[in-house]
Amino acid sequence: MEFSKEVKKHILFISSISGALTAVMIGIFALIGQFSLSVLWGALFGLFLVLLNFVLLAITLNKAADVQSRGKAIAGISYTSRMLFLLLGSIFAIVYLKVNPIALIIPYVFPRISIGILQALNIRDKSDKRGAPNGN
Repeated sequence: MEFSKEVKKHILFISSISGALTAVMIGIFALIGQFSLSVLWGALFGLFLVLLNFVLLAITLNKAADVQSRGKAIAGISYTSRMLFLLLGSIFAIVYLKVNPIALIIPYVFPRISIGILQALNIRDKSDKRGAPNGN
């Protein structure tokens, strides 16, 4: 499956911002004296799960756009499957890998924050292009 240049750019942006937020979260755990390997591995595993979820979402949307007649059904099945994947991945990490559950779950909100930042930058960029004076 080949992604468009725009989709690749968004995946890279969201991955970068989510990774940076995860690093900040780990730093906060260290500042409050709660850092451990359990926190580190929980944060990294949580980040891995949500970024994989995001890439799977991009694949699904790409596929759903190709088959418009069944696109809604494909998207619905994908959503259910991806949420089940996140749940089972989290349970596996907490029970078998013994990661910190808080450090595992917090990165789940980072892609949403990253998307909000991306949307804000796109809105500002579009308004700058439309309403910016040309300097004359």
